[in-house]
Amino acid sequence: MFIDVFGVQLKLAQSTSPVPGKLAATVVAGDQRVWADFFLWDPLSQVIQFDEEALHQLMRGARRTQSPWASGALTVTDFGISVVQGIKRLSGGSYGGSLGFGQMGAITAMASALFFIVVSIMAAVVIAPLSIVAWLLRQKIDSDINKEKPRVLEQAIGFFQAIKAQ
Repeated sequence: MFIDVFGVQLKLAQSTSPVPGKLAATVVAGDQRVWADFFLWDPLSQVIQFDEEALHQLMRGARRTQSPWASGALTVTDFGISVVQGIKRLSGGSYGGSLGFGQMGAITAMASALFFIVVSIMAAVVIAPLSIVAWLLRQKIDSDINKEKPRVLEQAIGFFQAIKAQ
């Protein structure tokens, strides 16, 4: 049986449960990644158990597959933030005295300090909007995942009920 997560088909296969009396299901993704005993279901209490973090990761991957523009935009914003922070780190530091401590050394130290201040201000101007966009994209993806999760769990419960009915 297959379950649909954001339009991505994932195969559910019955597996041997590590807990006696419960049914287990293994999830196989399209790229042949396998999550063994991903879902556990107790037929008596009708309660399904799953690894919350693994389900979130699985759904995030399906969401990125279904909507590559969001994944691409998030990658670009994260890369832009990393580049700007790297450039900012290059401009930091203090004057080591390699040109002496006379007039030339003072000019070099002052230029280094001014350069650091200017780069820090420019970095803040660039990082702020990129960080806001990245945060908004992550919130949108997490919101979509939270909306989709009950549907995925209903499909998994339907899988277990079909097994029990056999």
